[in-house]
Amino acid sequence: CDMHLTAFLRAGNLYSHKFQSGKFWRAYKRRHDHYWRKRAERTAYQGEGHYLPEQNDGNPYMKGPDPCLLCKNDVQVDYKNVRLLSQFVSPFTGRVFNNRVTGLCLDRQLEIIRAVKLARWAGLMPYEHKDERYYGDIKIVD
Repeated sequence: CDMHLTAFLRAGNLYSHKFQSGKFWRAYKRRHDHYWRKRAERTAYQGEGHYLPEQNDGNPYMKGPDPCLLCKNDVQVDYKNVRLLSQFVSPFTGRVFNNRVTGLCLDRQLEIIRAVKLARWAGLMPYEHKDERYYGDIKIVD
């Protein structure tokens, strides 16, 4: 028998029982609305090209988050600046550190990731480990 599952469910009236019931669609809409509401909260635009969660609640006298190291010093990220990019790459695995480790904002972290990929593609940085010439540099990331 080459009967499809939906045809089988329709024949047994199980398809219409599940997908045409109001209970199923109410639960579906509740999950759908919850996802998009939370997504809007996560990606709320706060100006200056930075996406931060909304900070409506909390202490109004509390100091805001400090700017990241690259924003504070107004450093431009470029794929040809391998010495800067190597500060954000693990010396053992060659992977780019997470922004929780680096302390960068989301925009600068994405710029670093794109620049590292481009520098590797151009042959300026190795893929698997940090270049030995930059082992003696001052550590930006702990």
